[in-house]
Amino acid sequence: MRTRSRNKNTTDYENCGGRGVSICERWNDFENFLADMGPKPSPLHTIDRIDNDGNYERDNCRWATPLEQANNTRRNVFITTGNRTLSLAVWAREIDFPYKELRALVDFTKKGFAKTEGTALTAAASARRSMATL
Repeated sequence: MRTRSRNKNTTDYENCGGRGVSICERWNDFENFLADMGPKPSPLHTIDRIDNDGNYERDNCRWATPLEQANNTRRNVFITTGNRTLSLAVWAREIDFPYKELRALVDFTKKGFAKTEGTALTAAASARRSMATL
């Protein structure tokens, strides 16, 4: 966290400190950081910024697993269908459909060949159910 946001010589700097992301002054004292965040829940957990454009501070950070972190990046594609918004990867797991094929359907949709990304998601789920009955 400190290296990404403060060290201009690290490869991650341009995606963090170089975009203006900083660490709150309060966290310069580890006891304050620990009081705000609590102990690390497991060896797999790392600090995750909820809003990727926000700073490292109590209200914008959480302990997250690698999977949770992977679903909270700027490069993710999010799809809303009904009242649920999930990343494409999470939808693919949820409907048990190959990610790359679902991504192709969504890209197809964005080119104007279907009405919404939700339509692509519905088509993928229907295709998966049809394949399961074969």
